[in-house]
Amino acid sequence: MRLGIVLLWCLFILGVTGALRGPLNLLRARARPVAALMLLTLLLNAFPVSVTPELTINPAALAFCVGIGAITEVDTPNLALAFALSSITGALMALANRLIGIYAAGFIEPGLLLALTCLPFALFFRSVPATGLTLAALSPLFMSLYEAGMELRAFGYAVLTFGGPVAFDTQICAVCLCGISLLCVTPKKRTAPRPNGRVYGSLPEAKTPKKLR
Repeated sequence: MRLGIVLLWCLFILGVTGALRGPLNLLRARARPVAALMLLTLLLNAFPVSVTPELTINPAALAFCVGIGAITEVDTPNLALAFALSSITGALMALANRLIGIYAAGFIEPGLLLALTCLPFALFFRSVPATGLTLAALSPLFMSLYEAGMELRAFGYAVLTFGGPVAFDTQICAVCLCGISLLCVTPKKRTAPRPNGRVYGSLPEAKTPKKLR
């Protein structure tokens, strides 16, 4: 079983059980929609759409991108920024994939290595984690486009698999790695004090014993 599928099942189980509620709150997302998105992605991954002999689309990859943006509620300016930067990271991923094919062809999980490419870019958005996660989800799709363009230029013919197995695994791994990294650098919100000046969850102040008369 591919790593991307394993990660989707893990996220689905953790989302259903509520174990992700705390970390997702820091990323401004909710556990139930995340679990639903993981299940939908798993189902759609089983039904690739062959548009032409040269073009195949994986609807799971597209649904995952749209779902990540919707769940994190990324706004229009940050979405445009994520698109612009993912075009750069997608080109770097395509180049890295070529190098992996030459120097690390036997590596069983190339998607994990490719996901590291967009990690430094995503960490720039620690104050807006939705942009970093959307960037991570979009970059592998641009990688598919760049790889098809390189094949077309080299051979005059290309077969584009939009969101193919390597790109899909890279997409899931990139979102997971960027999500974990953003959790480590995202500023934590301070707990609001109560009207009496005490912080929620703090122990009551010890009272000074009255002197005996």
